[in-house]
Amino acid sequence: MISENPMIQPYILLNTQNTTVITGNRHTFCFYELYKSPVPQPLTFIPAPFTDIIIAYNASGNGCIYCVHSPSCTITFTPDDCTHIIGVRFDDALCLKIPFSPSKPVTRYTPENDDMTAVLLKQLAASRSFDTRTSLINDFLNNKILVCPTKLLKLRTVIKETDGCITINELSEITGYSNRQINRMFTSYWGYGPKDYCRLIRFQQALSEIIKNPQRSNSEFIAHIAYSDQAHFQREFKQFMNETPRQFIKKLMKAENPPLQHC
Repeated sequence: MISENPMIQPYILLNTQNTTVITGNRHTFCFYELYKSPVPQPLTFIPAPFTDIIIAYNASGNGCIYCVHSPSCTITFTPDDCTHIIGVRFDDALCLKIPFSPSKPVTRYTPENDDMTAVLLKQLAASRSFDTRTSLINDFLNNKILVCPTKLLKLRTVIKETDGCITINELSEITGYSNRQINRMFTSYWGYGPKDYCRLIRFQQALSEIIKNPQRSNSEFIAHIAYSDQAHFQREFKQFMNETPRQFIKKLMKAENPPLQHC
């Protein structure tokens, strides 16, 4: 049984029954099986550039798929009428062919949308092992993902190499794309602009530093991260998390299980 509001990104704080990573020619998927419970539990997602697919189903093979895309704020939702949940995380180098709205943090995708989804849910309910379930989901998703365009991957790489500390004008000078082109590419594929992506990269780095050693001071957390000062860090952290770094750390220290870093 998991505790209330387990954190999903950028780490898992819950009694995860199984985890595994499958690497293909075009992608790496991180699978995590959350629980088997008669009562659906709420899940909380921390802002990140990742996308998670949450597959929720019951013993009869009924259920649905949720696409969780949370780039701007922490969100919590409870999957409908399910006893089993498997999550799949993949990074921002991939795009889904599952129809979802980039402007919505959670999109519900039902079997009525796609016969393959109904078949998958029935197969998962009948399966007896986590390996079988991950193999089924991997085959399902391989037909529903696309690698982002090379131009966009180039922009993504440059931003990550600078740890998110780069202006759009600088990005334009390095890549040769106009500011308008850069903004259009980001919003078309990810639903948010390059400035927000830079903020996410900085924020994820800060969280990673907190996880490594939560007992350090704020100044130590941001020593090697692209925040101008502590006020900048605290303001942006609260915008993303709806709580201060210290409040978050206090919650982290009380967690029953040590955090598992994201895949």
